[in-house]
Parts: sequence; C-alpha cells; structure tokens
Amino acid sequence: MSVIVRLIFFGVIALTGMMPVAVAESVFAIQDPSILQPKSLPRTTTDRPGANVWDVKFSYATFKDGPDSKRDTNGQISALASEMNAYFRRQRPGYELRFDTSGGRLDIQHIPLGVTVQEFDSLFTQDGRELQEFIHRTFRDAGMPISWLNPESRYGIEKRIHVMFIEGPRGIKRGAAGDVAYECGRVSEFEAGGRITGINLRDSKGEICGPFLEFTKNKSQWWSAARDAMRFLSLALRELPDCDSVMRTEIDTFYLQRPENVWSTKDIVSNKWMIPRNRKEEPVLDVARTNYFKISSGPYVGDRCRDIQYSPFWREMPQAEVIQRKPKNRSIADKPDETTEPRLKVYYVVPKDGIDRQLDLSLNPMMTTANAWLKNQTGKQLRWDTYNGNLDVMFVRLSETEAELWQSDDPTLGCWEIPCPSPRRLYGLLKSRGLVEDNEISVILYEGKQSPVQPRPSGCYAGDRYVVGYSMCLSQPYTTPLNAPSGGSLGIRIMHEVFHTLGAVGAGAPNGDYDGGHINGNTNDIMAIGTRTGWVVDPGRDDYWGHGRTDLVDISRSVFLDPRVVNAEFPRRWTENSR
Repeated sequence: MSVIVRLIFFGVIALTGMMPVAVAESVFAIQDPSILQPKSLPRTTTDRPGANVWDVKFSYATFKDGPDSKRDTNGQISALASEMNAYFRRQRPGYELRFDTSGGRLDIQHIPLGVTVQEFDSLFTQDGRELQEFIHRTFRDAGMPISWLNPESRYGIEKRIHVMFIEGPRGIKRGAAGDVAYECGRVSEFEAGGRITGINLRDSKGEICGPFLEFTKNKSQWWSAARDAMRFLSLALRELPDCDSVMRTEIDTFYLQRPENVWSTKDIVSNKWMIPRNRKEEPVLDVARTNYFKISSGPYVGDRCRDIQYSPFWREMPQAEVIQRKPKNRSIADKPDETTEPRLKVYYVVPKDGIDRQLDLSLNPMMTTANAWLKNQTGKQLRWDTYNGNLDVMFVRLSETEAELWQSDDPTLGCWEIPCPSPRRLYGLLKSRGLVEDNEISVILYEGKQSPVQPRPSGCYAGDRYVVGYSMCLSQPYTTPLNAPSGGSLGIRIMHEVFHTLGAVGAGAPNGDYDGGHINGNTNDIMAIGTRTGWVVDPGRDDYWGHGRTDLVDISRSVFLDPRVVNAEFPRRWTENSR
C-alpha cells in the first residue's frame, strides 16, 4: 500500500478540504483525586531500561534553532499525561494505559530533531515520504526503531505507541484543499500505521499554542491541550495485533462512510471531537458499545480484532484492598521438607508489574479438596509439599513484566493462539532461579493474562514436569462438594492436568481420543475432552488407572501417590538422566 493511501485513515481533514475553525476551548475539570502532582525525572536522550514494550512512550522534541522550555523535566508533560490516563481510568474503571515509566515516574525522552524549523517545514510534501523517513531515522537514532516503513509492515505490529510533544510549529498541511497552515494541530503525517503522532506546542510565529499555555496556568484545562493526543491514542488502540485486515478495510471505505465520520459526535474518535464547540462533557469510548470498546451487542461481540478492551496497552490496576492487605504467613523460600519423597510443589507466580492478589495465602483447600476427592474415588491421594501439615506455597515475584512475558515461543503462532508466557517458559524461569527440584511436579499458578489479547477465559495446562494455571483458572472457587460435578474446585481442575503430567491418557487406551490425551465417549470421566457431566477416575478401570497392563500407562502406580506401591513409577517421559 502506498504511503499516500495509508495517510488517508488518519489524515481525513487534509483530504476533505476542511478549513481550520476557531473553537471555544472546552473545560473538563474532572480530576482524579488519587493523582498527585507528578515529579519529573532528569533529562535523558535515551530510553531508560525497562520492558519498553506494549506501552505508551512520551517524548519531547526540540529544533536546532528553536527554544527549549524543558517540558520533559519541569513537570508539564508529566502532569498532562496523568490527566490523560485519568480519563482512560474513568472510561474503563480498574484499568489504565501502560505508560513507559522508570521508578514509578513517566520516562520522557528528549529528542533533538537535528533540523531547523524551516528544514522541518520543507519535509511536509504532498507525497509525505520525506517526513516519514525523517521520523523513522530520528527514532532509530534515539534507540527506538519503528518498522512501519518496512515492505511487510502492517497495522498493529508496533508494540509501542509514541506521543511526541514538539517545541515548535507543526509545518504546512498539504492536501486536496491546498496548503493550509494549521497553527496548533496534531502532526498526523507521522502516523501511517506506525502508532506515532506529534503534538506541536508552538504556532508559526513561535508563540506557545493557546490550549497548552492555558493548561500550564490551570490544570483543569487539560483537555484542550490533550484532545489531539487523546483522539490519536484512542485510534491507535484500535490497531489490534494481527488484525491488519480490519484497518485496511476501513481505509478502503469511502471517507464519508468511515467510522470517524459516522459514529456519534460524543465518541472520542469522531471527527467532530477534533473541533469541539462549547462542550461541557467528556467524549466517550464507543458510545453505542457496538463498534470498538466493551462491545455488548451487534455482530462484533467478543471480536478481539475490533474490541480495544483486548488491547495489550491496557494495564489492570490493583484494588485498594489488595494494596492495603499485608501478607501473613507468606513463604518466599521453600520451608523445610516434611518428606524426601517425590511430591507436587505449588508456586504462586506474579510478574514484576503484576497484581499480587495474595491467592497463595488461601490455597490450602486446593490440596485438601483434591486429595479428599481422589481418596474417595481411588483410596489414594497425591503427595504435596507441606509444612506442618499445610500446603507449602512459594510466592515468586518475577523479574520480567507482564508485557515482556507476552512473547510467543513459537514463531508460527501468535500469543492469541497459544498461552504467552507459555507454560514451558514459566517453568524455565523458575528452574533458572534454582527453585525446581528434580523429584517434584511444579504446580505453577500464574497471576497474569495468558495473552496480550485475551477474549476468552484462560485455563490450565500440563507439561512433562509441570502444571500451569493462568489467572482465570485461578478464579474458580477453592472448595466444592465432592459429589459430581465438582469441576468448580481449583483442586479438581488442577487434578486433570496433573493426571496428564503423570501420563494419562496413554496411547492405546481403549477409550482414548485420537492423540491419546483424553477420553472419548464418557463425559463423566475426569479425563474426558469437552463438556463434562461428572468427574470420575477411569470408571471402567481400563484406560489409565488400575488396569494392570504393562503396555499401557497406569498412573495408579505413580511415585507421586500415597500409599505408594512397590516399584512405583515416575512418568514414562521422565528418563533416568533427566531425574
């Protein structure tokens, strides 16, 4: 797709010939009382260490011959960014956008543009490529390469959104209506699928743009200064990963029929909000709830390519009660073992920036419920790692952020098709810390989304030496009656995965499915695939439990069960060398 076509999506005003309109500045004085006066970090021309992925990056650009008002360090951009995210929190309570921070403060990067104001203005041509190539080089040299000029670039692949405040004029807008000097507008020519926009802070005479000047005097005027950036952020969120076709379809639509020209004038992505007149209320993300945010009706319900609540740029915020509760009896190290026998070890794992819901303090029923159920079924029970008779759960705070963990282990599959972080990666992170013992099955309960784009509930998975439960797997109640169906218990759900790790259902099982992992035909079986009507251990005693065959996996002989049988067995995939 040519550059000029890609510009159509964000550059509607230039192509429709709309002229600048004098507008009355709106005042949205809604303040978030939890926001303190932001403190800025010292100036940096480099991107400070951190995840630097799936976040909004703010930068402050200056010209060779222009002023430097040090807005990156004087608190002005930080204060405006705080108000901007307060808006998104109001739109989606409990969430905010993930801004790039360092030590809890906004990490604003200073970018010397390396050109004069006149040289910058000369880059605004009808074709637009000169300006895009300049910005591409500028961000590459600043250590933040972007890929939207590559031949295979697609909408939604950039893992950052860039908002650059420019201490100077925007340059001439060249379009179908001719050359127009937009004094204080968004530099939409940067965008073109790159998740990047510029907000100029001065007019062509070098005077500070009125809206931003008013904001520096009165924080309640934040909307007037931020409206262009806010609309851009709302548009950028709609570029969901691997959903290029949605954006291209909109671009190919006649401009008057595109969403920004037909949706409600109260909608933040509406073109009407680019020139608000005497508005007293805030715009809304998807007024109708049918198009792009928290879609509740219409053909796009649950569509991860259209609903921005699935965007990886959202960050869930901890609730006040979670913050205030202080963990008691938490184990951050393995307590003395009560047995040297092979056992199941439970880990409650939270990303570096994840919410600690302190579920490790209430997991004992997971063990007791599962064991009571199994003993009722078979007379045996699993051997868990315990201390003073209670489940010994180790809390692990990872060094990686949730966004850093959203990387697919399989280059052929995206993180909306497989768990990210994968169970294998989570197990590897624990093993690299020396936390995993050779004679244990690791039960890893991960407090985070299993994908950056997660429209469906996450679940529980099994590997050769581990079981992993993701956040929504953890949302199940911990105790249930032992009569079927009792699948609502976390312990029973984990039991299904533990059975997989032990080897069920082995190839050759009479009622096994095509891959030998589940049972077909009996929905009462705990190892049944699909919807279950009960939770029973191998009712025919012919597939994976107590059948007595030597050519078929019999997990009743596992070394992880008590009472232990003579010549108890490790899972067949555990070789002597790996033990």
